[in-house]
Amino acid sequence: MSSNTGVIPGTIVSDANFSSITFSAQGVPVLGNPDLSTVTLDATAGSAPTLPATLKVEITQINLTGFPSGTLNVSDHSDPLIGIITSVNQSTYLDPSNTAFGTGAGTLLDSNTPVLFPDAHSANYAVGPGLTTFSETQIYTVVFGGANASYGGAMDLKSVPSAVPEPATFAVLGTGLLGLYLTRSRRRA
Repeated sequence: MSSNTGVIPGTIVSDANFSSITFSAQGVPVLGNPDLSTVTLDATAGSAPTLPATLKVEITQINLTGFPSGTLNVSDHSDPLIGIITSVNQSTYLDPSNTAFGTGAGTLLDSNTPVLFPDAHSANYAVGPGLTTFSETQIYTVVFGGANASYGGAMDLKSVPSAVPEPATFAVLGTGLLGLYLTRSRRRA
């Protein structure tokens, strides 16, 4: 499923192991800096799944622009809503070659495997130059350990603005430079 509007809502039923899988994904052009993409996923195992039932959902966005270098924040939330969720992994990949579902070597930005639930995870990563146009792929791998178990998760990718000094910082810096200038001027006289 793809979209050029920046929004992908979807409902999928993949096989007899799951009674419902719903997701939504937003990105460019609906979202812009600092929000690059956001994805939510809700899934429920069927009443008689073959256990363990593994669900893997990959969502990708291409043609992300406007981030030549700096800091990216990846955050995710994972919650087994009902029943037994055996394990979860949420991973985010960046691909400077702008390839859909690009998960090749060197593109993994973040991977989180919660041990306790619910789980909230956030991490910042310095990203070097070369990301003028790139793709981002988010992968959920959820293992259901019981019938009717339900899972909810979300992942976000944001650029982190560089710190801008407060006006008071400029005032202190200016006062210090003025003092240094006056001290040097007096010594020369």
